[in-house]
Amino acid sequence: MYNYNHYKVHNRDEVISFMESNPFVTLISTRISGRVELTQVPVLITQRDGKL
Repeated sequence: MYNYNHYKVHNRDEVISFMESNPFVTLISTRISGRVELTQVPVLITQRDGKL
C-alpha cells in the first residue's frame, strides 16, 4: 500500500494518542471462493524505553 506523504503524521504523541483512543483495527481477508471477511482485532500498545 502506498503511503502518501500528505497523510503522514510526524508527531509521535499524536499518533500514540490516536492509537490509544482507537484500540481496534479491521482485518480484511478474502477466501478462495471470493467471499470477503472482516474482523475487528484489539491492539494493545505498550511503551518501553521510548519504543512501542
